[in-house]
Amino acid sequence: MPELLFIFGLALLIFGPAQLPKLGKQLGNALGEFKRASNEFKNQLQDEVNQLEFKQMQEEAKQAISLEPPEGTVAKGSAPPPPPEPIEFSRLSHDPAWEDPDRVIKPPVKPEPTSTSSEQPPAQPSPAKPAGEHVG
Repeated sequence: MPELLFIFGLALLIFGPAQLPKLGKQLGNALGEFKRASNEFKNQLQDEVNQLEFKQMQEEAKQAISLEPPEGTVAKGSAPPPPPEPIEFSRLSHDPAWEDPDRVIKPPVKPEPTSTSSEQPPAQPSPAKPAGEHVG
């Protein structure tokens, strides 16, 4: 911070108070132009890098999708693999477990209710009091 004050004081002595605002404006414009140019250069460089990455990704995708099989795989024009053997469903449906009567699932048996004379019907709740009556 003291360096900036020294430079500002030196510029004030050299250029005078009348020229200092013009000089500040020119310096600000020059710094702004330099910043715009450096940002433009940075953006162009980033665009080039993005284009190269995009081209590499396109080439990798083309290689992955290529119609020619990689080496060591089935050659062009070879016979397709044989179809799987047909399934005989008659063999599958004949299972000795189906014929065993002990393996049949039976419905649950409900116990019969026993009636006892000691049972009393449930108590009836007392009728509700009208809304206008207050207790206590």
